[in-house]
Amino acid sequence: MGFKNFFKRLAAVFHIGSRREKRAQKTTDPPPLPVQQPPAQPPSPAATTPTPAKPKYDPAECTFAKLNNQTVAKRPGQLTPDVPFAIEDCEDSNIFIFTPTAQVTVDNVKRCFIFIAPCDGSVFIRDAQDCTFVVACRQFRLRDAKSVRVSLYAATQPVIESSRHVRFSCFRYVYPELEAQFALTRLPILLNEWSNVYDFTATTGQNWSVEPQLDPNVFPQPPPDSNVNPTFTAPNVVPQTLGALPRSSLGSIIFLSFASPPATAEMLRRLRGHITIIRIKERTYLPVDIPLLFGHITDPTILQLVAQKGSS
Repeated sequence: MGFKNFFKRLAAVFHIGSRREKRAQKTTDPPPLPVQQPPAQPPSPAATTPTPAKPKYDPAECTFAKLNNQTVAKRPGQLTPDVPFAIEDCEDSNIFIFTPTAQVTVDNVKRCFIFIAPCDGSVFIRDAQDCTFVVACRQFRLRDAKSVRVSLYAATQPVIESSRHVRFSCFRYVYPELEAQFALTRLPILLNEWSNVYDFTATTGQNWSVEPQLDPNVFPQPPPDSNVNPTFTAPNVVPQTLGALPRSSLGSIIFLSFASPPATAEMLRRLRGHITIIRIKERTYLPVDIPLLFGHITDPTILQLVAQKGSS
């Protein structure tokens, strides 16, 4: 048969045998181990904390627009206090917002009377002419206004810009729900900056002035469906202050109260007619402030009250 053919057959036999061994090895190899997945990590607190939902409201319920010779109102509690309100394009109308709000914008109004109940945020008035406003708010802004009167409570410094013939007076309005609305919006009744006005355009001249409290008896009456009956014979919720108006030449004193704000406000109401309040401030001080403020006082009773107030 020859050596060549013998070696060819021998190589073929070994080749076939090696393939059979490989096949057998493949069938006998153990199955691969499953891949171990890392344990699932719990979601982070940021991922599980829901985003606070914005207050839902109907813009149509929070807007007075295009009124002409009308008297309208929002009743106390008609809206939730976390919604904004808008007054736009109104003429010759009386508008009463007797429910607390988060923010109020007033645009393009002429010859209107507008009352705005305690507002936890800002009241921004633009393009107003020949109007009277009675406003209680945390921040007050007025721009592009002419010949307007503002009976104002503001917890911070009022700001005007590009306005002329603006007259400010201390807030004056009374109805049964008003004091609770001040408390709901966290507006401190013993802090009213109504006459501390900042004018961005003061270089154009004296654009604003102060005047005594407006006579509320000349205010228009709210509509019957407002469920509000103003009682101007009752004491004002916000103490009346003289502000930047001329004061008496008889001198002045500093009156300190360590009672709660409601109790202090009640004391001031009872003193009405006997004293004139020029300015009122509510502040918190630390024990380290006592020597600076009261170091000249030697009465032990007063010093004890001061110490208790400072540590409370």
